Amino acid sequence: MIFNKLDIQTWNRKESYLHYFNDVPCTYSMTINLDISKFVKKSKRIT
Repeated sequence: MIFNKLDIQTWNRKESYLHYFNDVPCTYSMTINLDISKFVKKSKRIT
């Protein structure tokens, strides 16, 4: 992968970049299937 260094002062997307960099918190999330049965305490069933 090749990266090109940008001069942010002359970059035409400077305003957009600064908005997302400074004002919008970036997060990542994901959903997975996770088997936690070994960690869950089994309760007695009341019948």
